[in-house]
Amino acid sequence: MNTQQFIRQVPFLAWVLMLATLSFGLFANILGSLTPEISQDMQLSPQDIGHLMMVFSCGGAIGAFLGGDFAHRFRTVPLLLIYFALIFLSVFGIVLAPSFKWLSLSFLLYAITCTAVFTVVHSIVTMLRLGDDLRPRLIALIDVGFSVGATMSPFWSSAFLNVLDDWRAPYAFFLVLLLGVLLLMSRPQSLNVLASLSNIHATEPHPSNLNPTKSSYLKLLTAPWARWAWLCGILIGFVEWGQTYWFVIYASNDRGLDADVARVGLAAFTGGMLSARIWQAFIHSRWSSEQRLKRLSVLGCVMFVLLALMPRLMPAIPVYGANFLAGVGIGVVFPLLLNHLIQREPANTSKFSALLMMMILFGLQLAGLVIGYLSTIFNVHLGYSVLAVAMLAFTFGVWRMFGRVNLQTP
Repeated sequence: MNTQQFIRQVPFLAWVLMLATLSFGLFANILGSLTPEISQDMQLSPQDIGHLMMVFSCGGAIGAFLGGDFAHRFRTVPLLLIYFALIFLSVFGIVLAPSFKWLSLSFLLYAITCTAVFTVVHSIVTMLRLGDDLRPRLIALIDVGFSVGATMSPFWSSAFLNVLDDWRAPYAFFLVLLLGVLLLMSRPQSLNVLASLSNIHATEPHPSNLNPTKSSYLKLLTAPWARWAWLCGILIGFVEWGQTYWFVIYASNDRGLDADVARVGLAAFTGGMLSARIWQAFIHSRWSSEQRLKRLSVLGCVMFVLLALMPRLMPAIPVYGANFLAGVGIGVVFPLLLNHLIQREPANTSKFSALLMMMILFGLQLAGLVIGYLSTIFNVHLGYSVLAVAMLAFTFGVWRMFGRVNLQTP
């Protein structure tokens, strides 16, 4: 199926869901783009920013588990309305936050509900009864939507800062995007599909009633053959989100770059991830999944080492290039790691997905704790340099996971 045929077969509701994930991707990188302004306005230390990252990842973990369970217990339309109402409430809390505690609680609520929406989105895609050829491409399309939003985020933040000079403005106008998603979701083309899915869903048994002792989470988590995959998931979460939240403050405060240049560098990083995901989803490659993961991890490793060794007042173009290639190097790690696990036990796909997401969130928490601590006690440069060490460890883990190297292209 070519790209034009694929676009024609995508349901209207799927485009709305992609817009929703684009909005969430936009939100995900606003904090990383605005760390200098938020720190100055609320008098936060680097360690406080690290704690905020940990709060966000904890919310994501809670949302992943609760959202997956609630998606099977409640009808889709009321559940989505409740989630979006809570997201609106959390964003209002961020915009009006008078203190760090208020800000943290608002981010926690947002992370819980946003991640829960993702679980509903994945359930909807599964229940659409798409063909074997269309479904994986549609899932990739939704993933691309998140990446597009993450890539737009630094430009979004810079535009509002230049006009309104207030870090709360990008968050306030984010509500307009959410309102647009709700309006599109309330159209008959969306509501009719959601209503039919709710009826199907109500007749299906809860998964907890279906052989709950078979292939438990604990069994999969402790399987010897999967340990390197879980470790790689933790490390890539550390690297990806550490870069997302710390590059702007590292480049602007420690390396002397203009804050807007640093934000464009962050956009280049997410743009590299987006390019890799588009390649993974739509472009045929002669490389196997093993070869992609090995070769791209080496590329990402080299780029993160270069960024950690970046001299002060470095020209913008090399900064953009290194960030872009770093994004390419880690952009498709999640689907490739997941594919590696699924090949071993295809029946446990959903559990592998949940566990791998938890590993990435745990890596995010570690990044907030370790980088925030080192940046506060020593300096931001040392804290940021840990990302290069983590990427080296990830690359080692990937090669150990697959065993002996085979560089021959099939």
